[in-house]
Amino acid sequence: MFFINFETLCKKNNTSVTTVVKNLGLSSSTVTTWKNGKLPNCDTLLKLAQYLNTTPDQLLLGIQSKSDLSESEKVWLELYHQLSDHDKIECIGFIKGYIAASQNVN
Repeated sequence: MFFINFETLCKKNNTSVTTVVKNLGLSSSTVTTWKNGKLPNCDTLLKLAQYLNTTPDQLLLGIQSKSDLSESEKVWLELYHQLSDHDKIECIGFIKGYIAASQNVN
């Protein structure tokens, strides 16, 4: 997952994995270990995030920062965080049902 996120962010920043690794002074064999599932150490992760103008969460988990969200997405997220765990499950079920019903109408 890390390597896929890293590669995607490189493309988004109009650069390549090789260029980033070279500019940060990392060895090219490091890329191979990441492709095979190994994660970078904390220092390297922070350097990569800074270089790509992103967060470690985005690199590791593919999670966008809140600032990358639209205003309506921020409202939804704030409302979601106010719900209990049980209510979150209920709301997700409702929304999935709503989407499925609206797709059947069209």
